[in-house]
Amino acid sequence: MSKAFAIFEIKSLLPPLERSLEHQSVTTAPSDTGSNPNINSVIDFSAKLPDEELHCPMLTVVVKDMIFLGLSQPIIGTFDIPIGQVINSTKANDQAMVEKSNAIVSILQSISRREEIKGSDLAVFKDEVERKRLSIVDED
Repeated sequence: MSKAFAIFEIKSLLPPLERSLEHQSVTTAPSDTGSNPNINSVIDFSAKLPDEELHCPMLTVVVKDMIFLGLSQPIIGTFDIPIGQVINSTKANDQAMVEKSNAIVSILQSISRREEIKGSDLAVFKDEVERKRLSIVDED
């Protein structure tokens, strides 16, 4: 590989009748040659998507290589990103984090209601968090 780059086909997310020239593909900048062919880019785009994972389309990505100053661009590979699955797992992770945060807040509120807060309250807080298995940092 010389200079790999990815093309995110935004039109693959849209129904055929809604595809137009304003919905262009997002292309990453070709990376320099070297031993690390990874493409480290952040892309930003907006698209209307259905709420249900079953009806959500996949984002098609084509990875190409740039050879001979761009005169030849052979396809290295293609893949699909299951957008519905990504959205649902993100929502589930967010909901779990909110529940853990709410539980920790309630523990802290119960400690703060005491008339006198002692140094041992920190140990009580840690024990309570461990007992309820609340971890702000995911082990995944």
